[in-house]
Amino acid sequence: EKMASAKFAWNEAPPPSVDQLAAQYDSKMGAAFEMFDSSRFVEAALLFEGAADVCALVSKGDAQTTAWVSRKVKALNNSAACNDKLGRLEAAARGYAAARAHLTSAWSDYMFPSLWDSSYASMLAHVDKKLGMMPRDTRGAHVGLGVDVASVLDVGKQMVLEAVELYKAAEFARALPLLEQALAIHEKHAPTDGITLATIANNLASTHAEMGHEAEARALYLRALQIGGATDEQRAHVKKKLALLGKRAGTPQAAGAAQDASSRGNAAGDIEVDGPSAAQPPATAEPS
Repeated sequence: EKMASAKFAWNEAPPPSVDQLAAQYDSKMGAAFEMFDSSRFVEAALLFEGAADVCALVSKGDAQTTAWVSRKVKALNNSAACNDKLGRLEAAARGYAAARAHLTSAWSDYMFPSLWDSSYASMLAHVDKKLGMMPRDTRGAHVGLGVDVASVLDVGKQMVLEAVELYKAAEFARALPLLEQALAIHEKHAPTDGITLATIANNLASTHAEMGHEAEARALYLRALQIGGATDEQRAHVKKKLALLGKRAGTPQAAGAAQDASSRGNAAGDIEVDGPSAAQPPATAEPS
């Protein structure tokens, strides 16, 4: 039987509102600046990229507002700055070029150019200055860029480990963006690694639950149940967490939803949710 895909359509939670997306953006940017200030530029770059990805979820009308254009440009610019610090000049040039392209595209989309905010011109001048400092052979918009997948995945696992420690310290707001970015990293670079994906999804759900985000937590628990590679042991753990969430929310039918979800799509695989075993990388530890 064909193993269920580790990534699937996630429809259990309603689309986030503009305010929720703004909160997600601020959370990722805050975590990124914290990494940047600690000279952890690899982690910072990935979190800034995650913040830029949040901007892509905003509706076209909202995305063209000054606030959202500014958010995306700042995220792209800071990600490029991190790559510049790391000596990844091609990646830095691509980031600055992407920021410039987004600015100029927003400018051209305005029906009334006179409404162009002065801050846009300032941002454009800054990006142009940065781009001009890049070596000439790196400035093209389509410069080839190799990605060291193993290194990126290692960073993702380290983010999970740090998030678990933050969770234990009840610093859930700081743990949240690290787990979100770790999940995005593994979905992109290791979509068939059900072991890690399901565990991160579960950890992220637990963090949302502690923050009182019941809809997000429930959707993530259901998501973990549907990822190919989960063992009966891990599914049982997730169903238990889902049932506890249902009791907390006064909706005992959540346990039934967990049973339905687990029977929909998983045929094989082994993962562990409660914590690392001898065969399990420590980066997939379960925070609760």
